[in-house]
Amino acid sequence: MQYATLFAAGSLAALTLFSCQDAQSPDNAAAKPLFELLSADSTGIRFRNDLEYDREFNIYRYRNFYNGGGVAIGDVNNDGLPDIYFTGNM
Repeated sequence: MQYATLFAAGSLAALTLFSCQDAQSPDNAAAKPLFELLSADSTGIRFRNDLEYDREFNIYRYRNFYNGGGVAIGDVNNDGLPDIYFTGNM
Protein backbone atom coordinates (compact mmCIF):
# COMPACT_ATOMS: atom_id res chain seq x y z
CA MET A 1 0.00 0.00 0.00
CA GLN A 2 2.84 2.38 0.81
CA TYR A 3 4.48 1.67 -2.55
CA ALA A 4 1.27 2.51 -4.40
CA THR A 5 1.02 5.86 -2.65
CA LEU A 6 4.67 6.62 -3.32
CA PHE A 7 4.29 5.62 -6.96
CA ALA A 8 1.19 7.82 -7.38
CA ALA A 9 2.93 10.81 -5.76
CA GLY A 10 6.05 10.31 -7.90
CA SER A 11 3.98 10.01 -11.07
CA LEU A 12 2.08 13.18 -10.25
CA ALA A 13 5.30 15.06 -9.56
CA ALA A 14 6.86 13.85 -12.83
CA LEU A 15 3.79 14.83 -14.85
CA THR A 16 3.76 18.25 -13.24
CA LEU A 17 7.43 18.88 -13.98
CA PHE A 18 7.38 17.69 -17.57
CA SER A 19 4.07 19.32 -18.54
CA CYS A 20 5.20 22.87 -17.76
CA GLN A 21 6.55 25.06 -20.55
CA ASP A 22 8.68 28.15 -20.43
CA ALA A 23 6.70 31.30 -21.29
CA GLN A 24 9.57 32.48 -23.52
CA SER A 25 9.76 29.31 -25.61
CA PRO A 26 9.83 29.83 -29.41
CA ASP A 27 6.46 28.09 -29.83
CA ASN A 28 4.68 30.52 -27.52
CA ALA A 29 6.45 33.62 -28.85
CA ALA A 30 5.04 33.17 -32.37
CA ALA A 31 1.46 32.49 -31.23
CA LYS A 32 -1.08 35.06 -32.33
CA PRO A 33 -3.97 36.13 -30.11
CA LEU A 34 -7.32 34.49 -30.71
CA PHE A 35 -9.30 37.73 -30.61
CA GLU A 36 -8.73 41.27 -31.77
CA LEU A 37 -10.44 44.34 -30.32
CA LEU A 38 -12.30 46.22 -33.06
CA SER A 39 -13.75 49.70 -32.75
CA ALA A 40 -17.47 50.46 -33.04
CA ASP A 41 -16.74 52.51 -36.15
CA SER A 42 -15.17 49.56 -37.96
CA THR A 43 -17.88 47.05 -36.98
CA GLY A 44 -20.96 49.28 -37.00
CA ILE A 45 -22.08 47.78 -33.69
CA ARG A 46 -22.91 50.12 -30.84
CA PHE A 47 -24.37 48.18 -27.92
CA ARG A 48 -24.16 49.03 -24.25
CA ASN A 49 -25.72 47.15 -21.35
CA ASP A 50 -26.07 50.10 -18.98
CA LEU A 51 -27.61 49.24 -15.64
CA GLU A 52 -29.54 51.80 -13.64
CA TYR A 53 -30.47 50.69 -10.17
CA ASP A 54 -32.91 52.27 -7.76
CA ARG A 55 -34.63 51.34 -4.54
CA GLU A 56 -36.77 48.62 -6.13
CA PHE A 57 -34.35 47.24 -8.71
CA ASN A 58 -30.88 46.69 -7.23
CA ILE A 59 -28.34 44.00 -6.44
CA TYR A 60 -29.72 43.50 -2.94
CA ARG A 61 -33.16 42.48 -4.20
CA TYR A 62 -32.01 40.72 -7.38
CA ARG A 63 -28.97 38.55 -6.80
CA ASN A 64 -28.17 38.25 -10.51
CA PHE A 65 -28.46 41.97 -11.18
CA TYR A 66 -25.13 42.13 -13.01
CA ASN A 67 -25.59 38.77 -14.76
CA GLY A 68 -27.78 38.47 -17.79
CA GLY A 69 -26.35 40.46 -20.66
CA GLY A 70 -24.87 38.34 -23.39
CA VAL A 71 -24.12 37.91 -27.06
CA ALA A 72 -24.81 35.11 -29.51
CA ILE A 73 -23.54 34.70 -33.06
CA GLY A 74 -24.94 32.25 -35.59
CA ASP A 75 -26.53 32.03 -39.02
CA VAL A 76 -30.19 32.06 -37.97
CA ASN A 77 -31.79 32.99 -41.30
CA ASN A 78 -29.52 30.79 -43.49
CA ASP A 79 -28.13 33.61 -45.62
CA GLY A 80 -24.51 32.55 -45.09
CA LEU A 81 -23.74 35.58 -42.89
CA PRO A 82 -23.31 35.53 -39.12
CA ASP A 83 -26.24 37.08 -37.25
CA ILE A 84 -25.44 38.81 -33.97
CA TYR A 85 -27.92 38.89 -31.09
CA PHE A 86 -27.40 40.96 -27.96
CA THR A 87 -29.32 40.63 -24.72
CA GLY A 88 -29.52 43.05 -21.84
CA ASN A 89 -31.06 42.78 -18.43
CA MET A 90 -32.83 46.15 -18.42
